[in-house]
Amino acid sequence: MSAMAGIALTAVLIAGCSSGDGAAAGSSGGSTPAVAASPATNAQIACGRFYAFDLYRLTTARDTASMDDTERTNAWKAFRELSGGVVSSVSSAVVIDALPAQAQADAERIDRILATIRKAGGDLRDVKGSNAAKIGRRATKIEAACVTAGVPVPQENLDAR
Repeated sequence: MSAMAGIALTAVLIAGCSSGDGAAAGSSGGSTPAVAASPATNAQIACGRFYAFDLYRLTTARDTASMDDTERTNAWKAFRELSGGVVSSVSSAVVIDALPAQAQADAERIDRILATIRKAGGDLRDVKGSNAAKIGRRATKIEAACVTAGVPVPQENLDAR
């Protein structure tokens, strides 16, 4: 399953990079690629990154028992990077009204929960109980915003539940 998450993440990042490059090349003046992109494109990028994070959360982040320390450290780092990517892309989508402001607040809250775990010396094993429930509730809200914006949940995410 973690290989699927890696493939999904790579596809999302490639799509995001190619969309950003085209917008930057076609823009004249001082506009940024995120602002130059259409709301639908921006929502697709933001939601694609969120869905990659969510798939990772539902698969790799849950399967920590079979990981050694190095794998767990690498998985934790990847999880935090995915979370940061979600925050930045959702923030860009909110700026152009592709997603509601609450989606940004939810993404930032997920990132803060993970930062609190990291500051306490924790790792993926500590994303459980109330922390996992809080992240899950916020993720459900972001997912709903994405679906409302016209970006459906990928089948592999549904299958991972």
